[in-house]
Amino acid sequence: MKQIRVLGNRLDKIMIKYNEALSIKKTYELISQRLDEERGTYESQLAKIEDSLQGKGRDLSELTIMSQDAVLSKQSVEKELNRFEAKANTSTISASRPKANKSSVGADLEFDLQNETQDTSIISMQQSKVSPPHFGRAITLTPSLMLGNESSSQKH
Repeated sequence: MKQIRVLGNRLDKIMIKYNEALSIKKTYELISQRLDEERGTYESQLAKIEDSLQGKGRDLSELTIMSQDAVLSKQSVEKELNRFEAKANTSTISASRPKANKSSVGADLEFDLQNETQDTSIISMQQSKVSPPHFGRAITLTPSLMLGNESSSQKH
């Protein structure tokens, strides 16, 4: 009788371990099934993410170019503004002093002509540094564009 009770207890312990093993097996089968389902969509998800990453890279490079162009335009406009302010100051000063002779007027005109030539050479140097097409059209720096007149750039 004692032996039957011992064997019955052992059988109960073995049945508990068996049921636990079945439960673990079902859990692993569900995990395996889920991984198999995800395997089919993994490649397409990865391709979409890579395409998105490449698109963001292109956007970044375009924005970097636009930023550089904006800095160049800003510098050109600041130089142009400084030149106009200097010209306004010199004309105010020259208007306040009496005109001595025609030679001083000629010297002022020659000075203005030299400044104009230097400014146009600076502008042409900056135009050559501007990268070609942005968003399907070329951007060139012209004096009218630098002064904020965008109608001339839309003709391109």
